[in-house]
Amino acid sequence: MNKKLLMAICAVYFSVLTWAADISQAQKELQLIVDAAEAAVAQNQWRDAKKRWDLALQKVAAVAGDDEYLAVLYYEQGRSAGVLCQWDEAEISLQKALTLDKKTDGPFFMSLLELARLQLAQKNLQQAKEFYDQLLPELKANEAAVIDPIGSAEIVSEYAQVLVKLGAVEAAKPYREMADTWRNKHQGIEAETSKTPYGSLCQFIEGK
Repeated sequence: MNKKLLMAICAVYFSVLTWAADISQAQKELQLIVDAAEAAVAQNQWRDAKKRWDLALQKVAAVAGDDEYLAVLYYEQGRSAGVLCQWDEAEISLQKALTLDKKTDGPFFMSLLELARLQLAQKNLQQAKEFYDQLLPELKANEAAVIDPIGSAEIVSEYAQVLVKLGAVEAAKPYREMADTWRNKHQGIEAETSKTPYGSLCQFIEGK
């Protein structure tokens, strides 16, 4: 299940709860925070988004959020941290999202992708390769090339670039060809989702 769809389901869940007489104030506050965080991401206000995801993770314990919902919060908080070059925190949060997604049979390939791109942004090529190695079989299993051929082509191209930089030029060739095939077959189509701009706002780290 796409994480944005899962967030939408969670939003409906909390909206329904607001109609119930016994809803807690904490649940209402949490949903307002999540809504504001998503709005900040949509406007590329990553520093503001990060603060709100942090707050949401603090609040979620008070409403006994389930593991699927918690995975979404860690995923989004990790992405926001990575944009701000808070690398260690980003990796910890994305790893938590990955663990929770695996536990709940969630879309853990999405966390693998973000972890791979997080490492790539830091030029940690071997670590990036290890995540891409785990990711590619999951993309095939989830028919990602059918659902999002251009997004899949971008991922395969990234993997090929990592291989080339690690000196595995011949190993990269079939992945480059695969990406070119998907792009040529689906010209005029854009990727379903945009890349997280990791490392693009390092100047906004607190204290700098």
